[in-house]
Amino acid sequence: MLERRLLEYGLSHPHERPSGEIRRSQVVTTYGAGAMVDLTEKSVLVLGTDRWRYGPGESLAVIREPRLCRVLAPRMKKLGVELNPKAPFRAPPTTTLDAPSRAQGIEVMEFPSWFVCQNPDCRALFRPHAHTLPKSGQLEHDACRPRQGKPWKCVPVRFVATCRRGHLEEFPWMYFVHDGRACSAPKLTLREGVSGNLGEIRVECVCKASRSLADALLEPRNPTCGGGRPWLGSQGVEECEHRLRLLVRTATNTYFSHCESALSI
Repeated sequence: MLERRLLEYGLSHPHERPSGEIRRSQVVTTYGAGAMVDLTEKSVLVLGTDRWRYGPGESLAVIREPRLCRVLAPRMKKLGVELNPKAPFRAPPTTTLDAPSRAQGIEVMEFPSWFVCQNPDCRALFRPHAHTLPKSGQLEHDACRPRQGKPWKCVPVRFVATCRRGHLEEFPWMYFVHDGRACSAPKLTLREGVSGNLGEIRVECVCKASRSLADALLEPRNPTCGGGRPWLGSQGVEECEHRLRLLVRTATNTYFSHCESALSI
């Protein structure tokens, strides 16, 4: 049976059940650092390997592959990273659902942080404050609470921004709908058609500004990339001269892992 590594998010209790789980092998292929993972009620971004948490008494599970190290060491050196020749690679931490712990597993962050109200008459596009985000469960739109019953649920927006160099950031909704102009009291909504075609999706503001999301496919009309790599934190920011482009976060072309192999006998 494949061992499972747990995705942690906002855990308030040391033995609280994590928000999700992935197989150990998927860390190398599908859900590595910088990949977005759709959980049941939220979307998260897998952080870098420096945020791996090994449990008490668990070794770093060093993997020694001299041939692979000789191939990758020169490439990493050009990027300013020196591989430790004694411990160049390590396996992900492992745990089970029988004894979950905050001290063990993969750390993730909420991404994207923009949400859309599911009330078809509302469709508010907003960025909630950190203190309004639930530690467990789905975000509710209190401003859209009916007279009776529960308020409408909110889901993470399904669009993010990237560039040709692979940087990732929130899509600039305010900039986009106002075409770079300022708005004194912005209040956005995201209207979608039945087909899901980008031409039928419009971003609207209470100031009467409105724009089709199909315009976001034209890179010259988008702002310059900020060079962000949020899975690496503030240290991952670098200069970038490219323009942002629209990306559907659940698309198959969102994340590609670079794989290198070596024969070990």
